[in-house]
Amino acid sequence: MVEFINSEWIPYAVQLDIPCETFYSLTPRKLVRYAPYYVENVRKKRENTDEFAWLTNIYTLKAISTIGKGRYPDKPMDLYGVRRVIEHYNEEAEKATDADMFGAWADAFNRLKFKPKEEVSGDA
Repeated sequence: MVEFINSEWIPYAVQLDIPCETFYSLTPRKLVRYAPYYVENVRKKRENTDEFAWLTNIYTLKAISTIGKGRYPDKPMDLYGVRRVIEHYNEEAEKATDADMFGAWADAFNRLKFKPKEEVSGDA
């Protein structure tokens, strides 16, 4: 029995990041209940890492675009303010997708960087 615990349950508990103090107070049934929560925690950490990488790349793009002209922002960009714009125009959507967020950000960036020429009124 001790060999089974050492070869099966302890490695399982280590994979779930369960401390030794907690492990020795658990039954196998309780130990198995940790798995879904651990998987969800890992998923959330990956999403946060992905979002962090996305934001980092936005600032990298901004830094590259300042070569030759322009300035790097003095304060953090209001990236999440874009979500309100998307929800305003797309009231049916419950949550903006990453593609919507990137598209809105790209449109806002292009409007700031490449201001469209105003139409001449009266030349219809």
